[in-house]
Amino acid sequence: KDQDKTIILVSHHLANITAHSKTVVWLDQGAVRMIGEPETVVNAYLEHVTAGMTAADPETGPVPEGGRLVSILDVTTRDAQETPRTAFDRGDAVLVDITYSAAAPVPGAVFGVSLQDVHGYPLGGIVTDPDSIKITTPVDRAVLRLTLDPLLFNRGTYTLSVHAQDPRVKKYYDLRRRAARIVVDG
Repeated sequence: KDQDKTIILVSHHLANITAHSKTVVWLDQGAVRMIGEPETVVNAYLEHVTAGMTAADPETGPVPEGGRLVSILDVTTRDAQETPRTAFDRGDAVLVDITYSAAAPVPGAVFGVSLQDVHGYPLGGIVTDPDSIKITTPVDRAVLRLTLDPLLFNRGTYTLSVHAQDPRVKKYYDLRRRAARIVVDG
């Protein structure tokens, strides 16, 4: 970047693009969509690719009453002060609140959160220990909190998929793809 040499870097890795470029060309289906400063072009790209993205996934719509033993009702992301947020900086703590219901006792249920990049590539996640969650009676509404601390993702937009699973038979009670979205700014 400081040697005034021309290098063509083709990448979807936004951190590399902003760190190593003075000028960025955004190609969209073979056509030049934008040319400019790295921050400006990357911001426009992120706006474009996330414009139609919602937290809901049409593949996992609402579940009829009594349809599942465990149902995931809602997923909310919060900062360390417990304020609902979707924008974070690298290194922040992200609290993931999973609101669920259970139609009957479910000993040993496992809850998990997996993270994907804006293109849907899996990046990792967290799960509960089968011995840590004890659903001993039917529950209309309860909240489980999982924590990502520190958040170690580069600048970009990420989706969170959430599941509740029976670890003994590896069967999902419920799965919510793209249940929440976070943006990492720094």
